[in-house]
Amino acid sequence: MHTLSKNQQIIFDIIDKSPEPMKAYSILFNVQKKGIKAPLQVYRALDKLVEIGKIHKIESRNAFIACQNSSCQYQKLLLFLYVKVVKK
Repeated sequence: MHTLSKNQQIIFDIIDKSPEPMKAYSILFNVQKKGIKAPLQVYRALDKLVEIGKIHKIESRNAFIACQNSSCQYQKLLLFLYVKVVKK
């Protein structure tokens, strides 16, 4: 189990609560009031969160989503299914 830094925890919480994958600048916009001001701070936290398996990057969308599997060992996924339900 990995202990998250303050920035990593803040960013993970934002991604985990999001109903859809988030792009890095959207994450930055959401965390600026919490003291994370620079894109580099976001990218460093994202890289670490991907490395430890807490989040996954969806390359085709350049977006991030929280991993719901607490014992996930995959840093790269071959296939990621994301379904958006549209209500009429």
